[in-house]
Amino acid sequence: MVDGELYKFLEKSYNGDLYYVIAFPDVRIGGLMPSRQTIPLSLIHPLRDRLEYALLEIGVVVPSEKIRWRVKVNGISVTKEFKPHAVSPSGDRLFAKLVYDVTSILKTPESIRRRRVNVTFKTEGSADILIRQIGLLTLYPTEEARTTVSFLSGSVSLKPGEKKAFETSYGESMGELKTVIYIPSKRVLGKIKINRSTIHEISNMQGIDEINLRLSDLSARNIIEIEHVETDEKYYPKELILSTILLYNRVYREPRLEIIEYSVPEIIPIAGGLLKIRVRNSGESIPDRALLIVMLHGNVIARKKLEKIPPGMDVDVDINVKLPEGEHDLVLRIVWNKLSKTYFTDKRIRVKAG
Repeated sequence: MVDGELYKFLEKSYNGDLYYVIAFPDVRIGGLMPSRQTIPLSLIHPLRDRLEYALLEIGVVVPSEKIRWRVKVNGISVTKEFKPHAVSPSGDRLFAKLVYDVTSILKTPESIRRRRVNVTFKTEGSADILIRQIGLLTLYPTEEARTTVSFLSGSVSLKPGEKKAFETSYGESMGELKTVIYIPSKRVLGKIKINRSTIHEISNMQGIDEINLRLSDLSARNIIEIEHVETDEKYYPKELILSTILLYNRVYREPRLEIIEYSVPEIIPIAGGLLKIRVRNSGESIPDRALLIVMLHGNVIARKKLEKIPPGMDVDVDINVKLPEGEHDLVLRIVWNKLSKTYFTDKRIRVKAG
């Protein structure tokens, strides 16, 4: 019989963006180790001040459920009790999963100003706690994106020969699947299936990690199944631990920047010369940030921040470069962001300096 469960904390379609950040600290508190530990998570979404919803998930390995601890986010107490949503065995210990709504904490003016979220753990007593996983899922309303998401979190232990299936109401044909799984040994063989078809085999992995897969031909309702395949291999602990399933699709009104013209001096002076570049936005929206970078042999030799170019508009950019004497192949790279997605495009040019 399979131990543990994943619970569905979020399933919806909405006008907005999704941002998920995860860390695998593998640090211990309590016992012979320090009783306090702070772990930062990056939160650099451009719509931080419009946060609508935030879920914090914590995965820890503990000797029992009788743990005394405190958890704070950005200095504000989240809990003073150890009450996991799901627990399942991992060898002679337990993998416990806790999920908290931290929206109100991250919407405070102090948190909005920060580019990271500090999660602080403090144990009270002698219990040895291994902090294995911290994840933060945030949602931001905007008319610039449409997102569909199913988010399941918990703790499921699969011994060899066991499998567990989860049903999601999704409604999109395309999607990205993130699964967080603890693999006890490189000898483990596992399978991830969608609607009975194997889409990924787990092998030659050890420890906790995030598996990312791009999917197509999804149904309105999908069965996601994780299987721990029984083999003749011996390893300990025997349990494969499933911690998180995140299935989502984001459709953006995207900007699309491109270099449509450029001119360079016939010979660029050693002291420096101007490259004249025309950039066009042939997309549907304005980028949040854009940068023009000039690279030589993979090294950045010049960069310039671009103004926010409206759709269908061009902008002329002058950028100064200094080069050693001789002929060179330069890469002109435009990097831009829209919400939580980053894009880039390159153009190679031949120049002479002297």
